[in-house]
Amino acid sequence: MGEYAKKLNVFEYDEWVRRVRKAMIDKDITPLDLASITGYSVKTVYDSLRDYERCSRFFIATVNERLEI
Repeated sequence: MGEYAKKLNVFEYDEWVRRVRKAMIDKDITPLDLASITGYSVKTVYDSLRDYERCSRFFIATVNERLEI
């Protein structure tokens, strides 16, 4: 099932959020841009980067693929 089947634990999630935020800064991408790139809503982007419980493995895989992290 690959990367889509993997659920991050809380510590992995915190590290993933740090990598995503760093990639967004490096590539000059706003949350609005990330929503457009991934096809998710802006609210989903904000919620997923703030709260472990709101972040799905599908969102994680999509962001990893689009940001190449």
